[in-house]
Formats: sequence, C-alpha cells, structure tokens
Amino acid sequence: MTCGFDRTSFSIRVFDNSKVPSNAEAFLTFEIVNECFTPPSPGGVPLADLPAYVTGMKFFRPTTGTDDYQLYGFNADGTGEGRVTDNAFRDRAPEWSPDGTRLSFSSNRNGTSQDNYDLYVAEGTLDNVQRLTDLGMTGSSAPRRHAWSPDGTRICFVAGRDLYVIDAAPGKTPVQLTQGPEGDDQPTWSQDSSRIAFVRDLALWIMDADGGNAQMVLDDVFFAAWSPHAADGRRVAVQRGTGMFILEPDDSLTPWGDNTAAIADTLLWTTEDGLVSLYGGELWFIGETSTQVVDLDIDPLADTEGLTRR
Repeated sequence: MTCGFDRTSFSIRVFDNSKVPSNAEAFLTFEIVNECFTPPSPGGVPLADLPAYVTGMKFFRPTTGTDDYQLYGFNADGTGEGRVTDNAFRDRAPEWSPDGTRLSFSSNRNGTSQDNYDLYVAEGTLDNVQRLTDLGMTGSSAPRRHAWSPDGTRICFVAGRDLYVIDAAPGKTPVQLTQGPEGDDQPTWSQDSSRIAFVRDLALWIMDADGGNAQMVLDDVFFAAWSPHAADGRRVAVQRGTGMFILEPDDSLTPWGDNTAAIADTLLWTTEDGLVSLYGGELWFIGETSTQVVDLDIDPLADTEGLTRR
C-alpha cells in the first residue's frame, strides 16, 4: 500500500467560546496505523471504498511539467487521505449524489481541448463514467460547480455566468434557469427539491426549481448552503465577511460557530447542527458555539475546488 503523503498522526484543534478564551487552542493528537488510501487501480476503484470526503486539487506533474487537477479524498478524522483519481485528464469539483452511490465531477476528458470541461457521473466504480453535459464551453465558462437535488433526480450547475438544471442521466438536455449580466454561483437546493438558493453579486437569492419567482433575500453573502434537515421551512447557512450565520425562516440571522475565520470555497451541512468546510489545508467542523479543526496533509496554499461528503 502506498500513499502520496507521510502521516503518523493528526491533530484536532478545539475552539469553544463558552469554555476557553477566544485566542486559546487545545491540541489533541491521535495515532493512525495503516490508514492510507490505496491509489486507483486500472480496473477502477469502487465508489463504496472511497473516503467520505472528496475535493478537487491541483497537482504538479514533474513528468510533463504541467499542473493537473485530480480528485483527492479523506475521512472526517484525516485518515484515508490521498488521491482518488490519477489519470491524464483534469478532474475537479466533485459532488456525491444524495444516496452516495454516484459521484459527479467536472472533467476535460472529452478530449477536444485541455480547457473544455463538462460534467460526468461515475456509478459503481471510478472507471464507469458517463458524460452528462456537452456544452462546448471552455475555461471559467465551462460547467464546474454544481449541486444534486436532494431527491437525486436533477443537478443544478454553473456555466458561464448563469445557472442550468439537467436530469441526472446521460442524454438529457440542460435547461437554463437564469440569464443576465450578473454572475450566479453557489447553487444549493431546498430539502424538498422545489427551490434553489444561489449567490448573485454577493447577495443571496432564492428561486423556484424551474427558475421562476427569483427574489433577493439577503445581501453581503459569499457562500451559502441550504440545510437538508429543514423539511418544513427555509434554513440557509451563509458566510458574511468572516462570520458564519444561519438565515432562519423568519429572516432573522443566528450567529454560528466562533465567527473568527474566513471559510473558503464550499460550505456543507453534516448534521442538523453542524457545518463543515475545507480551508487552508484543514477540515473545519463548525457547530453553533464551537469549532473543531482537523489538520490534513494538504498544503495550506493548495488550489482546491469543491468539497463533498457522502
């Protein structure tokens, strides 16, 4: 068994505003034995064997002198850390399906251009991959960031400056939901799959799943994640500045976590009262009054894209 890192322990930093000063840190170290992730085999890795968390990460290939994106995985405690894919393509922005049986991601494996990305879905194993979109977009306009509907039937994705939705099956045609000069990003679904929240020009908007009834509900928003546990109402986690808040159904804002760190790129709900984000080579678990940080074997300046949890 081989790993792309050398790890004998990991550290969890525990912050709890109610018990320690805001500038205090308590360090807990645990030993890890043989928790490396086996690199991909020619026959394909079963999705069931992948670590719980997957992100896209930029790697430098000495053999070609180029940068490549590959999928990178780890468990909640930092074990099982390593590359999930290692191929000639660029794979990035992964998302687990709600039932954990499929893994979607953006890739340039269509072969037409190094920067021509589309969405793909792996099912069963990592080598059983089917193409989901064929938009012919390149660079930053190509589809990358996306989100599964909680019922597992549709995927909302960003392409260009707009949002699209497509049935989560090969051969389907995407439907454009938004259109305009604004930049739409960070799509996140309501628990019943009937509405989509998204960030437009640093403001939180919510619309019906067919693109209708779009309304701005909160300004000064960088990232957003609709709670999958809010079955009877709207409850959206948002980052405003360096603070984390929960937008409640009555439009009130509940401060969340210790509100001391900027959270980067992706925000996920783990349980009804827990959020998680990947920031600076660390996995941040954000509770209502405390934050736990798991150190990963990732360069704090590493270029990562997306974070998903099975």
